[in-house]
Order: sequence, then C-alpha cells, then structure tokens
Amino acid sequence: MLRLAIAKSRSARERRGAKAALLRALRAAVLIAGVLGCLTTPLLAASAKQQNAKYWLGKNIGQAVKVLGQPTQMVPIIETGGAMYIYAKKSEQHMVFETSPDGVIHRAVNVR
Repeated sequence: MLRLAIAKSRSARERRGAKAALLRALRAAVLIAGVLGCLTTPLLAASAKQQNAKYWLGKNIGQAVKVLGQPTQMVPIIETGGAMYIYAKKSEQHMVFETSPDGVIHRAVNVR
C-alpha cells in the first residue's frame, strides 16, 4: 500500500512538472508574440481607414505620430512655416503629410 501511494505521488509530481513546463512554454509564447507585436511596423498596424491619406486631413501631426510612429523624414517648409513629414519605410505604403505652422495636417498623400 505504501508503494502504491509513492507511485501515485510520483505520477502526480510528474503531472505537476508537465503542467509547469506547459505553463512556462505558454508564457514564453505569449512573451514572444508580444515582442513580435511591438516590432511590427506601425503603418502596417494602422487600420485601413488610417492608411488613407484623407483620414488625416485636419488632424494634428501628433495624432499621426502616435498611430504611425516617428516619420522617416521631416523637412521644414520655410515659405509656409509648416513642415513636411514623410513616412517611407521599405515594403510599406508611403505617406506624405504637409502641416501648417500650428501642426495641423492640411495636405496628405499616399505614394505607391
């Protein structure tokens, strides 16, 4: 009877060990998925509506930066006092925003 109890406890230990290993693997998978999710480019993560240039007209450039990430290039426009923000990352749809001096987007173009 004592041997049977030891055998049962051993298989219970093995089951707990298997459960623990499964939980560690699950945690690792969730961590990897989270890291890969953070590494995806923001323009790909943006919704289809947000990838349309007309969506951004009248919005502040800060809102675009929150959704799309930092622009590839920013060029000040001396004549208007605004700036041109270019999102041109490899294998993505390119977008160009022109802002007024107060940072409101008044021109937006999708470039393919």
